[in-house]
Amino acid sequence: MEPARFRLYTVLGSVPFTLALIYAGTVLRSNRAAGSSTLAYFNCPLIARVVLGVVFIALQIAGILAPGWPPRRAQNGLQ
Repeated sequence: MEPARFRLYTVLGSVPFTLALIYAGTVLRSNRAAGSSTLAYFNCPLIARVVLGVVFIALQIAGILAPGWPPRRAQNGLQ
């Protein structure tokens, strides 16, 4: 993809997302307690995904898993 087209698509995609976050921040600023209690349900799944990601990367660095998706065992040249 051409760099100019990539930059254009990046800006077109990030501007609405950023504006939505700004709007949500201004709306929730005065009612922070309601937002934090609602987002508390996402803490455990988020932490689990981060831990799984770290384990996945550690297994790739150790040579147990081959790079890429889906995960597969590394061959280590033994066939």
